[in-house]
Amino acid sequence: MKQDRQTAISARAHQLWEESGHVHSQHDHHWRQAEREHDDAEARAAAVEQFSSEAVETAPAKPSRKKPAKAAASMVDTAAPAKKPRAPRKSSATTALN
Repeated sequence: MKQDRQTAISARAHQLWEESGHVHSQHDHHWRQAEREHDDAEARAAAVEQFSSEAVETAPAKPSRKKPAKAAASMVDTAAPAKKPRAPRKSSATTALN
């Protein structure tokens, strides 16, 4: 693991040296910057990994907002029946004939 770190830092320090125009006598500066970048990246990766594992373990289940199909169908079935049409009222002339 330490060898991987050294290799990564060395490669980044070399890249920084090339980006600076191959300026000599800045190797310590490039090396320290490469170390900082590498260590920061490792710390961020560890934090993301820890956060992700905690989020998965502690995430509460979200309740469903949808009603099951049976519940929706039964709501229609249990509705009050429609009123029957009323028979027309007999007028006073009709009752007199009876």
